[in-house]
Amino acid sequence: MDTAVSPSPRSPRTPLQASRWCAEVDPSGDRFHLVAAMLFLVLFPLATAPRDIAMAGLVVITVIRAFRIGSAYRSVFVLASTWAILAYFVWMALGLFWTSDVESGLVDIKKHRMLLLPLLLLPVLRHAPWLIGSYLTGVLVVNLLQIMQWLQWPDGVWEPAIRFGAINNPIVTSVFIATAICYWLKLILHGDRRTCLLALPPLSLALFGMMLGLSRGPLLGLAVALPVMAVTTFVLLPQARRRLGLVVGMVLVTLGLVLVAAPSVVSTAIDRFSIAIDEYQEAESDPESSVGIRIQMVDYGLGVLKEHPILGTGPGTASRFMPEGLDLHGGRGDRVTLHNTYLLAAVTLGIPGLLLLLWVLLMCFKQSLPLAAGSGLAGGTLFGLIAWMVAAVGDSFQASGNYLGVFGILLSVSMLGVRSRSTNDPGGTAENP
Repeated sequence: MDTAVSPSPRSPRTPLQASRWCAEVDPSGDRFHLVAAMLFLVLFPLATAPRDIAMAGLVVITVIRAFRIGSAYRSVFVLASTWAILAYFVWMALGLFWTSDVESGLVDIKKHRMLLLPLLLLPVLRHAPWLIGSYLTGVLVVNLLQIMQWLQWPDGVWEPAIRFGAINNPIVTSVFIATAICYWLKLILHGDRRTCLLALPPLSLALFGMMLGLSRGPLLGLAVALPVMAVTTFVLLPQARRRLGLVVGMVLVTLGLVLVAAPSVVSTAIDRFSIAIDEYQEAESDPESSVGIRIQMVDYGLGVLKEHPILGTGPGTASRFMPEGLDLHGGRGDRVTLHNTYLLAAVTLGIPGLLLLLWVLLMCFKQSLPLAAGSGLAGGTLFGLIAWMVAAVGDSFQASGNYLGVFGILLSVSMLGVRSRSTNDPGGTAENP
């Protein structure tokens, strides 16, 4: 483990240094906290109820430990990402003064509690490989459940479906899997031979899970993130180029095996994309199609933004100014999400809210950059974030604690990339943070 001497609690330090100090002053609490964090991360991808119960336990142990390790949080409150999140929360709270539905606005703010995950995971951040591994374990269980659902085994347990999301809906599950694939690939690219061999089957299951989920947004996000990951690895980590070539070949072989073993899954995916193209071309003549409704959402959202650029509609009330007779998956006063994270932020919170959201994302991106140049497992965070940001164009991620929870995990791990100005601590770029 860590042998370096940690700084005193009053000296400037990074989140990683703060986590090391927490373990030194409260070793017993560190062990309990790690177990609670790992349990939360394993259960998080499975279903909402187990996630919330585990998160409640994580909150309790964090509050109890705060009496001994509270000064460690100074390392978090000097980060630009923290202030960006706080500013975003403040603007949402102010929006309650002009929203037409305060109750729905409070529900929206409550969902954003997942952005507070960095505060819960900071004390055990030095155990990042264990934390990420726990999340990957949860996703692996989800992949196995997807296969059971696809095979309809046990008989009578699963409802017949075209897309398979296990206990969650396929879009949520696909977001989980897309970020997990980025971490699996990072592990395979830089792990030893034994680690690489052990990680290959879970990665293959994850790729198959993406095909079972058939969610276009996460698939597009992964289609952007993986080439960026390949180019970044090739340019910044020349020692991994040979392994990179092998991994690319392995991914192609896996997809080929999926085509042979489950041609119906592939044909369904091709059909869905073909239907989407046809619906886009016929959007004017068939505005009630899936793509047609999304185009109407964009038109409506841009119209609201033009008329209310500063305040928007207020949190929780995206449909506030929707014309009579227009049905966008919800009538007037119902919770219409607009199927676009950035558009929903602009409509409900105005341009200031959109800029604050982009600020949060940009700061997380900045913190993740140093990790991408390292060989540690945390280096997959940047590419998971890219997949999340691209997928967010196709759905309203702030409308669900699951989506925001994925971002909260990425935001937490990204803190390993923060360097100390006084010591030039490399954060989590080392193989074992």
